[in-house]
Amino acid sequence: MSPDHYSRLEQGRQANVSAAALDAPARALRLDEVERAHLHDLAAPTTPHRPATPRTVQRPDPGLLRLTDRFEMTF
Repeated sequence: MSPDHYSRLEQGRQANVSAAALDAPARALRLDEVERAHLHDLAAPTTPHRPATPRTVQRPDPGLLRLTDRFEMTF
């Protein structure tokens, strides 16, 4: 993918983006399945890129939750 093509894609000026064109930066950025699906949804929200698959529910790390809970005590 050329830098100009990628720039048009990133700025939303590229119509009819193929799944292969979206998968190239997704691989380069090492996107996971949820992130990749989101990228496809952003590029073509009205046309599904593949059959609907159940989305993985993302949960925060327990350590992060403990850390944010302690922030409340400092105020």
